[in-house]
Amino acid sequence: QQFLMGENQKFLDEIQPARDLKMQEVETDIMAVVEKMSKANGYSLVLDNAVVLFGGDDITALINSEIKKNHP
Repeated sequence: QQFLMGENQKFLDEIQPARDLKMQEVETDIMAVVEKMSKANGYSLVLDNAVVLFGGDDITALINSEIKKNHP
């Protein structure tokens, strides 16, 4: 069992750089869509819903649909 845990950790360590790169690409793509859609819809400020306690427009569905159109 110790051997398998060690092999698993080696595997995770090997794939971590590729995973990090892919996550960075995904985040960059999402931010580009957020910027594009917010400008197209007249928003000058977009906040993560975790920091909004009350009010505002939730544009999550708009962003998700645009991402799905570009990345099926």
